[in-house]
Amino acid sequence: MAIKFIPPAEIEAAADSFRREWDPAETIPVPILEVVELKLKLNVVPVLGLMRDHNVDSFLTRDLHDLVIDQEIYMYQENRARFSFAHEVGHLVIHSDYLKSLKIDSIEAWKQEVLGKGSGHAPMETQANMFASFLLMPTTFLKEEFEKQKKFVSDHPLFKQTKAIDDRALAQYVAKPVAKRFGVSEEAANIRLQNWLGGR
Repeated sequence: MAIKFIPPAEIEAAADSFRREWDPAETIPVPILEVVELKLKLNVVPVLGLMRDHNVDSFLTRDLHDLVIDQEIYMYQENRARFSFAHEVGHLVIHSDYLKSLKIDSIEAWKQEVLGKGSGHAPMETQANMFASFLLMPTTFLKEEFEKQKKFVSDHPLFKQTKAIDDRALAQYVAKPVAKRFGVSEEAANIRLQNWLGGR
């Protein structure tokens, strides 16, 4: 079974549908840890040294019952853990049949199949990252927050002395407060903003 191309709009629709089903109140930041542990009832398994020894943040077991995550990330890097959880939910929503079909018996075999390593499956990671971004930073809320931060930055005396700044150039200046609003890293917020602004 090959990984099929999924248009970004379809991934966004899947993320929005998932969010509305499991968090009807549309809470921001999205309570992804609670959704994963209390509603989806995935068994979260923190593993010491997963990132250090295998260069892997997290993964779903083949039976899709356990979400294995690096213990340091889980305990001390909340924003990264949130994105990892959302990423694995992406695999669960859009790749579950494929993951169940794999004959995986080790972390290295999982990396070979899912992360690519010459096997051609790297698109799975791109798709799961897109899903996580759409899930944690829904477009409607992202637009509202961007406009709010854009006004705040534009009103700053430093910017008032310059000509109008392109929105994509402005994104890097507002990525930090946007990241704080959505409970993600500044890097994740900047990438999401750039992709959104580039596709408008």
